[in-house]
Amino acid sequence: MANIKREGKNYADKAEMAKHLHDLLRFASLGQHLNLHQAAQQLGLSQPGLTRLVQRLENQFRTQLIERRLHGVCLTEAGRLIVRQADSIKRDLDHLRHDINATRIGQRGRLDIGFFIPITSDPAVGAIARIANSTELELNFHESSVPQLLTWLRRHMLDVALAMGAVDDLTFRCLVPGFGGADFV
Repeated sequence: MANIKREGKNYADKAEMAKHLHDLLRFASLGQHLNLHQAAQQLGLSQPGLTRLVQRLENQFRTQLIERRLHGVCLTEAGRLIVRQADSIKRDLDHLRHDINATRIGQRGRLDIGFFIPITSDPAVGAIARIANSTELELNFHESSVPQLLTWLRRHMLDVALAMGAVDDLTFRCLVPGFGGADFV
């Protein structure tokens, strides 16, 4: 089992690290409300449960994170640092979730395009522009001969190939599984 470094110590496992991260993200809610009761209510915790979470974090970081006031709490500098980092982690997770979803539905990723036509031809430029404007795909272009493009397609080195003119049916049948009965690439 891999150990993960923490303030000179190691996390025993990923579950411990996940719990620590969860505590940090919950603490950020306290930073937004500056009120133990309101933050606990938003998190679905009791006020004593949130107080124990704060104490656990203070013990882990060996520093005070909040100062109790008559009407709420005030974050120490270390508490503000945790809130900033937790907010950054939340933003990163939101971006990751968005990027994964965009990749899953084909709006983000990489598209390798091979061509044997002048890439400046009107239909090709129009199609490529529509793809580039409607997605977050990284477009990579590869110019080569038709037989080489078909070989790259067969080896899954290209996602699509653009060629002008007729392709020999025999060559096409040999290089594209499925033509005439098998699966198309």
